[in-house]
Amino acid sequence: MTNSSGPTERAETVTHLLEAAKAINSNQDLASVLTEVMRAAEKLVDADAASLLLADEETGDRVFSVALGDKGDKLSQTHVPRGHGVAGWVGEHGQPLNVPDVRVDPRFAGVFDRQTGYQTRSLLAVPVIQKDKLVGVLEVLNKVSAPAFSEADQRVLSLLADQTAVAIENARLFEALRETNANLEQTVSERTAELTTSNAFLSAVLGSVNDGIAVLSSDLEVLWINEVMETWLGSAEPDRDSHCFQRFHGRDTPCEDCPAARTLTSRAVERLTGVMWGGPTASRYCEVLAAPMFDEHGQVEQVLLTVHDLTERKALEEAETKGARLAMLSEVVTSVNHEINNPLTSILGNAQLLRERLTPANAKEAQRLESIAEAAQRISVVTRKLAEVADPSSRAYVGGVRMLVLGGEAPRA
Repeated sequence: MTNSSGPTERAETVTHLLEAAKAINSNQDLASVLTEVMRAAEKLVDADAASLLLADEETGDRVFSVALGDKGDKLSQTHVPRGHGVAGWVGEHGQPLNVPDVRVDPRFAGVFDRQTGYQTRSLLAVPVIQKDKLVGVLEVLNKVSAPAFSEADQRVLSLLADQTAVAIENARLFEALRETNANLEQTVSERTAELTTSNAFLSAVLGSVNDGIAVLSSDLEVLWINEVMETWLGSAEPDRDSHCFQRFHGRDTPCEDCPAARTLTSRAVERLTGVMWGGPTASRYCEVLAAPMFDEHGQVEQVLLTVHDLTERKALEEAETKGARLAMLSEVVTSVNHEINNPLTSILGNAQLLRERLTPANAKEAQRLESIAEAAQRISVVTRKLAEVADPSSRAYVGGVRMLVLGGEAPRA
Protein backbone atom coordinates (compact mmCIF):
# COMPACT_ATOMS: atom_id res chain seq x y z
CA MET A 1 0.00 0.00 0.00
CA THR A 2 1.04 3.62 -0.52
CA ASN A 3 0.50 6.70 1.59
CA SER A 4 -2.51 7.66 -0.48
CA SER A 5 -5.92 6.81 0.86
CA GLY A 6 -8.01 6.36 -2.26
CA PRO A 7 -10.96 4.00 -2.56
CA THR A 8 -8.78 1.12 -3.73
CA GLU A 9 -6.35 1.46 -0.85
CA ARG A 10 -9.17 1.76 1.68
CA ALA A 11 -10.82 -1.34 0.25
CA GLU A 12 -7.54 -3.23 0.54
CA THR A 13 -7.16 -2.05 4.13
CA VAL A 14 -10.63 -3.30 5.02
CA THR A 15 -9.91 -6.60 3.26
CA HIS A 16 -6.69 -7.17 5.18
CA LEU A 17 -8.34 -6.23 8.47
CA LEU A 18 -11.13 -8.71 7.74
CA GLU A 19 -8.54 -11.39 6.98
CA ALA A 20 -6.86 -10.66 10.28
CA ALA A 21 -10.22 -10.81 12.10
CA LYS A 22 -11.00 -14.11 10.40
CA ALA A 23 -7.68 -15.55 11.54
CA ILE A 24 -8.26 -14.28 15.08
CA ASN A 25 -11.70 -15.92 15.25
CA SER A 26 -10.47 -19.22 13.83
CA ASN A 27 -9.86 -22.33 15.92
CA GLN A 28 -6.16 -22.46 15.08
CA ASP A 29 -3.46 -22.54 17.72
CA LEU A 30 -1.97 -19.26 18.93
CA ALA A 31 1.22 -19.49 16.85
CA SER A 32 -0.73 -19.99 13.61
CA VAL A 33 -3.14 -17.15 14.44
CA LEU A 34 -0.32 -14.71 15.20
CA THR A 35 1.51 -15.66 12.01
CA GLU A 36 -1.62 -14.86 9.99
CA VAL A 37 -2.00 -11.54 11.83
CA MET A 38 1.62 -10.58 11.07
CA ARG A 39 1.10 -11.37 7.39
CA ALA A 40 -1.92 -9.09 7.47
CA ALA A 41 0.26 -6.41 9.11
CA GLU A 42 2.79 -6.61 6.27
CA LYS A 43 0.03 -6.18 3.70
CA LEU A 44 -1.79 -3.42 5.59
CA VAL A 45 1.17 -1.04 5.73
CA ASP A 46 3.16 -2.43 2.78
CA ALA A 47 6.06 -3.50 5.00
CA ASP A 48 9.01 -5.66 4.00
CA ALA A 49 9.05 -7.50 7.34
CA ALA A 50 6.96 -7.78 10.48
CA SER A 51 7.46 -9.22 13.94
CA LEU A 52 5.61 -9.67 17.20
CA LEU A 53 7.43 -9.63 20.49
CA LEU A 54 5.50 -10.98 23.48
CA ALA A 55 6.25 -10.05 27.07
CA ASP A 56 7.88 -12.71 29.24
CA GLU A 57 6.08 -12.32 32.58
CA GLU A 58 8.90 -13.95 34.55
CA THR A 59 11.89 -11.98 33.17
CA GLY A 60 10.20 -8.88 31.73
CA ASP A 61 12.02 -9.45 28.41
CA ARG A 62 10.37 -9.12 25.01
CA VAL A 63 10.56 -12.36 23.03
CA PHE A 64 10.29 -12.67 19.23
CA SER A 65 7.27 -14.97 18.95
CA VAL A 66 6.66 -14.30 15.24
CA ALA A 67 9.21 -12.81 12.82
CA LEU A 68 8.38 -12.59 9.10
CA GLY A 69 10.69 -11.59 6.27
CA ASP A 70 13.84 -12.95 4.66
CA LYS A 71 15.77 -13.05 7.94
CA GLY A 72 12.86 -13.61 10.30
CA ASP A 73 13.66 -17.23 11.07
CA LYS A 74 16.96 -16.14 12.67
CA LEU A 75 15.11 -14.09 15.30
CA SER A 76 12.56 -16.68 16.45
CA GLN A 77 12.43 -16.89 20.28
CA THR A 78 15.24 -14.32 20.63
CA HIS A 79 15.00 -12.32 23.87
CA VAL A 80 15.18 -8.52 23.94
CA PRO A 81 16.03 -7.18 27.42
CA ARG A 82 13.46 -4.94 29.02
CA GLY A 83 13.84 -1.32 27.88
CA HIS A 84 16.29 -2.26 25.11
CA GLY A 85 15.81 -0.93 21.56
CA VAL A 86 12.66 0.44 19.98
CA ALA A 87 10.56 -2.51 21.18
CA GLY A 88 11.86 -1.94 24.72
CA TRP A 89 10.97 1.76 24.58
CA VAL A 90 7.44 1.07 23.29
CA GLY A 91 6.98 -1.59 25.95
CA GLU A 92 8.11 0.73 28.73
CA HIS A 93 6.06 3.75 27.60
CA GLY A 94 3.04 1.94 26.15
CA GLN A 95 3.01 4.29 23.15
CA PRO A 96 3.53 3.81 19.39
CA LEU A 97 6.87 4.85 17.90
CA ASN A 98 7.41 5.69 14.22
CA VAL A 99 11.09 5.90 13.25
CA PRO A 100 11.49 7.20 9.65
CA ASP A 101 15.28 6.73 9.71
CA VAL A 102 16.73 4.35 12.28
CA ARG A 103 20.26 5.65 11.64
CA VAL A 104 19.52 8.90 13.46
CA ASP A 105 17.42 7.48 16.33
CA PRO A 106 19.47 6.37 19.36
CA ARG A 107 16.64 4.11 20.53
CA PHE A 108 17.26 1.75 17.63
CA ALA A 109 19.52 -1.19 18.51
CA GLY A 110 21.35 -2.46 15.46
CA VAL A 111 22.41 -5.67 17.16
CA PHE A 112 19.72 -7.69 15.41
CA ASP A 113 20.63 -6.29 12.00
CA ARG A 114 24.21 -7.35 12.61
CA GLN A 115 23.01 -10.74 13.87
CA THR A 116 20.77 -11.47 10.87
CA GLY A 117 22.38 -9.43 8.07
CA TYR A 118 19.12 -7.53 7.54
CA GLN A 119 19.28 -3.75 6.98
CA THR A 120 16.55 -1.77 8.69
CA ARG A 121 15.78 1.68 7.27
CA SER A 122 12.42 2.64 8.76
CA LEU A 123 10.47 1.13 11.61
CA LEU A 124 6.99 1.41 13.11
CA ALA A 125 6.21 -0.20 16.48
CA VAL A 126 2.93 -0.17 18.43
CA PRO A 127 2.11 -1.67 21.85
CA VAL A 128 -0.23 -4.65 22.16
CA ILE A 129 -2.30 -3.96 25.27
CA GLN A 130 -4.98 -6.14 26.83
CA LYS A 131 -6.97 -4.82 29.80
CA ASP A 132 -4.39 -2.09 30.53
CA LYS A 133 -1.61 -4.64 30.57
CA LEU A 134 1.18 -4.81 27.98
CA VAL A 135 1.28 -8.23 26.38
CA GLY A 136 3.64 -7.45 23.49
CA VAL A 137 4.96 -5.12 20.80
CA LEU A 138 4.08 -5.28 17.09
CA GLU A 139 6.78 -4.06 14.68
CA VAL A 140 6.88 -3.53 10.91
CA LEU A 141 10.11 -2.74 9.04
CA ASN A 142 11.00 -0.92 5.81
CA LYS A 143 7.93 0.39 4.03
CA VAL A 144 8.21 -0.82 0.45
CA SER A 145 6.29 1.93 -1.36
CA ALA A 146 7.67 4.90 0.57
CA PRO A 147 10.75 5.94 2.58
CA ALA A 148 8.85 5.80 5.87
CA PHE A 149 5.60 4.76 7.48
CA SER A 150 2.79 7.32 7.72
CA GLU A 151 0.42 8.34 10.48
CA ALA A 152 -2.30 6.41 8.63
CA ASP A 153 -0.09 3.33 8.80
CA GLN A 154 0.30 3.89 12.53
CA ARG A 155 -3.48 4.12 13.04
CA VAL A 156 -4.09 0.97 11.00
CA LEU A 157 -1.32 -0.92 12.80
CA SER A 158 -2.75 0.19 16.16
CA LEU A 159 -6.13 -1.24 15.13
CA LEU A 160 -4.42 -4.48 14.22
CA ALA A 161 -2.58 -4.46 17.56
CA ASP A 162 -5.93 -4.25 19.33
CA GLN A 163 -7.12 -7.27 17.36
CA THR A 164 -3.87 -9.04 18.15
CA ALA A 165 -4.44 -8.45 21.87
CA VAL A 166 -7.87 -10.03 21.51
CA ALA A 167 -6.35 -12.96 19.62
CA ILE A 168 -3.75 -13.53 22.34
CA GLU A 169 -6.35 -13.28 25.11
CA ASN A 170 -8.74 -15.64 23.32
CA ALA A 171 -5.98 -18.12 22.57
CA ARG A 172 -4.75 -18.09 26.15
CA LEU A 173 -8.28 -18.50 27.45
CA PHE A 174 -8.84 -21.33 25.01
CA GLU A 175 -5.57 -22.96 26.04
CA ALA A 176 -6.47 -22.57 29.71
CA LEU A 177 -9.90 -24.03 29.01
CA ARG A 178 -8.39 -26.91 27.07
CA GLU A 179 -5.93 -27.57 29.88
CA THR A 180 -8.75 -27.38 32.42
CA ASN A 181 -10.83 -29.78 30.35
CA ALA A 182 -7.86 -32.13 30.01
CA ASN A 183 -7.27 -32.01 33.76
CA LEU A 184 -10.97 -32.49 34.38
CA GLU A 185 -11.09 -35.46 32.01
CA GLN A 186 -8.04 -36.91 33.73
CA THR A 187 -9.61 -36.35 37.14
CA VAL A 188 -12.90 -37.88 36.01
CA SER A 189 -11.03 -40.82 34.52
CA GLU A 190 -9.05 -41.34 37.72
CA ARG A 191 -12.12 -40.96 39.92
CA THR A 192 -14.08 -43.31 37.66
CA ALA A 193 -11.31 -45.89 37.93
CA GLU A 194 -11.21 -45.42 41.70
CA LEU A 195 -14.99 -45.71 41.89
CA THR A 196 -14.94 -48.84 39.73
CA THR A 197 -12.28 -50.36 41.98
CA SER A 198 -14.18 -49.32 45.10
CA ASN A 199 -17.44 -50.72 43.74
CA ALA A 200 -15.73 -53.99 42.83
CA PHE A 201 -14.21 -54.18 46.31
CA LEU A 202 -17.50 -53.28 47.96
CA SER A 203 -19.35 -55.85 45.84
CA ALA A 204 -16.78 -58.48 46.81
CA VAL A 205 -17.11 -57.57 50.48
CA LEU A 206 -20.90 -57.53 50.37
CA GLY A 207 -20.88 -60.77 48.42
CA SER A 208 -18.83 -62.46 51.13
CA VAL A 209 -21.05 -61.26 53.97
CA ASN A 210 -23.55 -63.76 55.31
CA ASP A 211 -25.67 -61.07 56.91
CA GLY A 212 -28.68 -59.44 55.34
CA ILE A 213 -27.98 -55.79 54.46
CA ALA A 214 -30.43 -53.08 53.49
CA VAL A 215 -30.30 -49.32 52.94
CA LEU A 216 -33.32 -47.35 54.13
CA SER A 217 -34.31 -43.75 53.50
CA SER A 218 -35.06 -41.33 56.31
CA ASP A 219 -38.73 -42.27 55.77
CA LEU A 220 -37.86 -45.97 56.27
CA GLU A 221 -38.35 -46.75 52.58
CA VAL A 222 -36.29 -49.69 51.30
CA LEU A 223 -33.73 -48.35 48.81
CA TRP A 224 -31.48 -51.39 48.35
CA ILE A 225 -30.96 -54.92 49.66
CA ASN A 226 -28.09 -57.37 49.16
CA GLU A 227 -28.28 -60.91 47.79
CA VAL A 228 -28.64 -62.47 51.23
CA MET A 229 -31.66 -60.31 51.98
CA GLU A 230 -32.96 -61.08 48.49
CA THR A 231 -32.77 -64.79 49.28
CA TRP A 232 -34.61 -64.28 52.54
CA LEU A 233 -37.34 -62.15 50.97
CA GLY A 234 -37.47 -63.67 47.49
CA SER A 235 -36.90 -60.50 45.41
CA ALA A 236 -34.05 -58.04 44.85
CA GLU A 237 -36.09 -55.07 43.65
CA PRO A 238 -38.08 -53.37 46.41
CA ASP A 239 -41.61 -52.31 45.59
CA ARG A 240 -41.89 -48.59 44.91
CA ASP A 241 -42.66 -46.68 48.12
CA SER A 242 -42.26 -49.92 50.10
CA HIS A 243 -41.33 -49.34 53.74
CA CYS A 244 -39.20 -51.70 55.79
CA PHE A 245 -42.06 -52.73 58.06
CA GLN A 246 -44.13 -53.65 54.99
CA ARG A 247 -41.31 -55.27 53.06
CA PHE A 248 -39.65 -57.18 55.88
CA HIS A 249 -42.49 -57.93 58.28
CA GLY A 250 -45.75 -57.59 56.33
CA ARG A 251 -47.02 -54.84 58.64
CA ASP A 252 -49.02 -51.72 57.86
CA THR A 253 -47.44 -49.68 60.65
CA PRO A 254 -43.86 -49.30 61.92
CA CYS A 255 -42.58 -51.95 64.30
CA GLU A 256 -42.44 -51.27 68.01
CA ASP A 257 -38.91 -50.47 69.20
CA CYS A 258 -37.69 -50.25 65.58
CA PRO A 259 -33.87 -49.82 65.64
CA ALA A 260 -33.90 -47.88 62.34
CA ALA A 261 -36.43 -45.39 63.71
CA ARG A 262 -34.37 -45.06 66.89
CA THR A 263 -31.21 -44.41 64.85
CA LEU A 264 -32.89 -41.54 62.99
CA THR A 265 -33.51 -39.91 66.37
CA SER A 266 -30.36 -40.85 68.30
CA ARG A 267 -27.97 -40.46 65.32
CA ALA A 268 -26.10 -43.46 66.74
CA VAL A 269 -25.93 -47.21 66.15
CA GLU A 270 -28.95 -49.00 67.59
CA ARG A 271 -29.28 -52.73 68.27
CA LEU A 272 -32.23 -55.09 68.68
CA THR A 273 -31.87 -58.81 69.39
CA GLY A 274 -34.54 -61.47 69.16
CA VAL A 275 -36.25 -60.25 65.99
CA MET A 276 -38.02 -62.91 63.95
CA TRP A 277 -37.07 -62.34 60.30
CA GLY A 278 -37.65 -63.84 56.89
CA GLY A 279 -40.82 -62.43 55.41
CA PRO A 280 -44.23 -63.97 56.06
CA THR A 281 -42.80 -67.16 57.58
CA ALA A 282 -40.51 -65.21 59.99
CA SER A 283 -38.37 -68.29 60.50
CA ARG A 284 -35.07 -66.63 61.44
CA TYR A 285 -34.09 -65.50 64.90
CA CYS A 286 -31.96 -62.40 64.23
CA GLU A 287 -30.04 -59.49 65.68
CA VAL A 288 -30.57 -56.16 63.88
CA LEU A 289 -28.04 -53.31 63.83
CA ALA A 290 -29.06 -49.90 62.46
CA ALA A 291 -26.29 -47.38 61.65
CA PRO A 292 -26.85 -43.75 60.55
CA MET A 293 -25.53 -42.51 57.17
CA PHE A 294 -24.94 -38.74 57.14
CA ASP A 295 -25.14 -36.24 54.27
CA GLU A 296 -22.67 -33.39 53.68
CA HIS A 297 -24.59 -31.23 56.17
CA GLY A 298 -24.30 -33.77 58.98
CA GLN A 299 -27.95 -34.83 58.79
CA VAL A 300 -29.02 -38.49 58.86
CA GLU A 301 -29.91 -39.13 55.24
CA GLN A 302 -30.13 -42.93 55.20
CA VAL A 303 -29.91 -45.91 57.54
CA LEU A 304 -27.71 -48.96 56.98
CA LEU A 305 -29.48 -52.03 58.32
CA THR A 306 -27.47 -55.19 59.09
CA VAL A 307 -29.42 -58.32 60.01
CA HIS A 308 -27.38 -61.14 61.56
CA ASP A 309 -29.04 -64.57 61.57
CA LEU A 310 -28.73 -66.07 65.06
CA THR A 311 -30.98 -69.06 64.38
CA GLU A 312 -28.22 -71.67 64.39
CA ARG A 313 -26.48 -70.12 67.37
CA LYS A 314 -29.76 -70.00 69.27
CA ALA A 315 -30.39 -73.66 68.39
CA LEU A 316 -26.91 -74.57 69.64
CA GLU A 317 -27.46 -72.59 72.82
CA GLU A 318 -30.80 -74.31 73.36
CA ALA A 319 -29.17 -77.68 72.70
CA GLU A 320 -26.43 -76.85 75.19
CA THR A 321 -29.04 -75.77 77.72
CA LYS A 322 -31.02 -78.93 77.12
CA GLY A 323 -27.86 -81.02 77.47
CA ALA A 324 -27.07 -79.31 80.75
CA ARG A 325 -30.61 -79.94 81.96
CA LEU A 326 -30.36 -83.62 80.98
CA ALA A 327 -27.02 -83.93 82.74
CA MET A 328 -28.50 -82.37 85.85
CA LEU A 329 -31.57 -84.60 85.58
CA SER A 330 -29.31 -87.63 85.22
CA GLU A 331 -27.55 -86.69 88.43
CA VAL A 332 -30.89 -86.20 90.16
CA VAL A 333 -32.21 -89.53 88.86
CA THR A 334 -29.09 -91.33 90.00
CA SER A 335 -29.43 -89.82 93.45
CA VAL A 336 -33.15 -90.57 93.57
CA ASN A 337 -32.63 -94.16 92.46
CA HIS A 338 -29.94 -94.62 95.05
CA GLU A 339 -31.86 -92.99 97.88
CA ILE A 340 -35.24 -94.56 97.03
CA ASN A 341 -34.45 -97.96 95.53
CA ASN A 342 -32.37 -99.15 98.49
CA PRO A 343 -35.11 -98.68 101.12
CA LEU A 344 -37.69 -99.69 98.51
CA THR A 345 -35.97 -103.04 98.06
CA SER A 346 -36.02 -103.51 101.82
CA ILE A 347 -39.73 -102.67 101.96
CA LEU A 348 -40.59 -105.13 99.17
CA GLY A 349 -38.46 -107.88 100.73
CA ASN A 350 -39.91 -107.48 104.20
CA ALA A 351 -43.46 -107.32 102.83
CA GLN A 352 -42.87 -110.60 101.02
CA LEU A 353 -41.51 -112.27 104.19
CA LEU A 354 -44.47 -111.08 106.21
CA ARG A 355 -46.94 -112.38 103.64
CA GLU A 356 -45.31 -115.80 103.73
CA ARG A 357 -45.69 -116.00 107.53
CA LEU A 358 -49.35 -115.04 107.60
CA THR A 359 -52.08 -117.68 107.96
CA PRO A 360 -55.46 -117.61 106.26
CA ALA A 361 -56.82 -116.19 109.44
CA ASN A 362 -54.79 -113.05 108.82
CA ALA A 363 -56.49 -112.14 105.51
CA LYS A 364 -56.91 -108.51 106.44
CA GLU A 365 -53.22 -108.10 107.24
CA ALA A 366 -52.34 -109.92 104.01
CA GLN A 367 -54.43 -107.43 102.02
CA ARG A 368 -52.59 -104.53 103.63
CA LEU A 369 -49.22 -106.09 102.83
CA GLU A 370 -50.36 -106.49 99.21
CA SER A 371 -51.20 -102.76 99.05
CA ILE A 372 -47.76 -101.95 100.45
CA ALA A 373 -46.11 -104.15 97.81
CA GLU A 374 -48.14 -102.57 94.97
CA ALA A 375 -47.23 -99.06 96.13
CA ALA A 376 -43.58 -100.04 96.31
CA GLN A 377 -43.79 -101.47 92.78
CA ARG A 378 -45.29 -98.22 91.53
CA ILE A 379 -42.40 -96.30 93.10
CA SER A 380 -39.97 -98.69 91.40
CA VAL A 381 -41.62 -98.05 88.01
CA VAL A 382 -41.36 -94.28 88.52
CA THR A 383 -37.65 -94.43 89.32
CA ARG A 384 -37.05 -96.63 86.27
CA LYS A 385 -38.89 -94.19 84.00
CA LEU A 386 -36.88 -91.32 85.46
CA ALA A 387 -33.71 -93.10 84.38
CA GLU A 388 -35.11 -93.49 80.84
CA VAL A 389 -36.04 -89.80 80.31
CA ALA A 390 -34.18 -88.41 77.20
CA ASP A 391 -36.33 -85.38 76.34
CA PRO A 392 -37.87 -84.04 79.54
CA SER A 393 -41.15 -82.16 79.30
CA SER A 394 -43.80 -81.08 81.74
CA ARG A 395 -47.52 -80.44 81.88
CA ALA A 396 -49.71 -78.20 83.95
CA TYR A 397 -51.98 -79.93 86.44
CA VAL A 398 -54.43 -79.00 89.12
CA GLY A 399 -53.52 -75.78 90.88
CA GLY A 400 -51.16 -74.67 88.10
CA VAL A 401 -48.49 -77.10 89.25
CA ARG A 402 -46.24 -78.37 86.45
CA MET A 403 -45.21 -82.00 86.66
CA LEU A 404 -42.65 -84.00 84.70
CA VAL A 405 -44.14 -86.32 82.06
CA LEU A 406 -42.67 -89.82 82.27
CA GLY A 407 -42.95 -92.18 79.32
CA GLY A 408 -45.78 -90.19 77.73
CA GLU A 409 -48.12 -90.94 80.63
CA ALA A 410 -49.55 -88.26 82.82
CA PRO A 411 -48.73 -88.62 86.49
CA ARG A 412 -51.64 -89.40 88.71
CA ALA A 413 -53.17 -86.46 90.47
